[in-house]
Amino acid sequence: MQVVVNGLVHKKQSIMAYYDQVDELKLQVQQAFSRLQQDYDLVIAEGAGSPVELNLLDKDLSNTFIATTLIQKIF
Repeated sequence: MQVVVNGLVHKKQSIMAYYDQVDELKLQVQQAFSRLQQDYDLVIAEGAGSPVELNLLDKDLSNTFIATTLIQKIF
């Protein structure tokens, strides 16, 4: 699979390798979200896939991670 970070291809890797490194990507997601908050009054985060896939909750960066970790800081 292809991993895209900040609009650029970061690397190609297997899904298992991605899952093993998902915690490292959380920092990059946090940094990107913070940059967007500084530059814009409103940030709309569109997720991918389904946030109800319970087996992926701890690995989901585009739905659950954004909603539970980053957006809570705003309110």
